Amino acid sequence: MSSLFRTLWAPQERVAQQERLVTCLQASQRQVTVHVDGSALGSPGPAGYGGLCRDSFGRWLMGFYGDAGVAYNLKVELLAILHGMKLT
Repeated sequence: MSSLFRTLWAPQERVAQQERLVTCLQASQRQVTVHVDGSALGSPGPAGYGGLCRDSFGRWLMGFYGDAGVAYNLKVELLAILHGMKLT
């Protein structure tokens, strides 16, 4: 048991991460792109969601966010999608 404890709680070696750029496809004319994300600190844990809307030229139109209380990660991600769909 003590070896399992040491394995789980031993300081972890940090691995250098390489920076990566993320792009998205540009929407067709008169379309809106909605980017959403949800996150929980633990699962379940205190959670929130948010997102932003961009027009077909990539210009910011609006943003939104919300508190999901204590929730699982999947629920918060789905809440973000649901709220994003309600806006468009």
